[in-house]
Amino acid sequence: MRKILVLAACIMLTLASAGCAEKIGKSSSSGSESSKSASSKGSSGGAHQVEKNPEGIDHTSDGKFKTDTYDCSLYSFSFDSSLWLAIDNPNVDCQLMYKDDSTKGSFNVISVTDDQLKGVKVTEYADAIKEPYKASADAEFIVDEAAKLGGEDAYMITVNEPVDGADTTTTQIMAIKDNHLYMVTYFAVSESYGEIEKCAKDIISTLKFK
Repeated sequence: MRKILVLAACIMLTLASAGCAEKIGKSSSSGSESSKSASSKGSSGGAHQVEKNPEGIDHTSDGKFKTDTYDCSLYSFSFDSSLWLAIDNPNVDCQLMYKDDSTKGSFNVISVTDDQLKGVKVTEYADAIKEPYKASADAEFIVDEAAKLGGEDAYMITVNEPVDGADTTTTQIMAIKDNHLYMVTYFAVSESYGEIEKCAKDIISTLKFK
């Protein structure tokens, strides 16, 4: 369990720098530049590749953005490019920023490979992820329940908390398959969360594991 707690802490740091907090008021790069940069990772051979992000987490690095899709060796999903802008972010596998107003929200996926995840229940991992939220007097759980992700057993939490003076809402859905942890995170200022949630659910409904 100690290993899981350490991994969970690292993932939380990763997601914080991945822009669960690009959160308020940062501009994003152009879609064509992002797609080019994202497409330069990995190889056309399709073998699973990992690289360490700036937080030292081994995550999937062979993904590519194509027209309205993201595809890597472990999973794929579709998204509406009229609503989302692809962002190159070294912390996560892939990241999308809401086009209409980038301060409204973002969506990212990270897949972490670790042999010690074999046999770990997703509820155990979720408990570790929830610890820092529970320790915060400002965080309020809105959703805390079992879920599904790509047909696999998963766990979902949704938390309200203030960030940089604004009320924000973050949802995290996590699943463990073999020795891979998958975590989907989407974020918005709370007043825009309903709009982001609908668009994020549309993406999640297309996610398929390989």
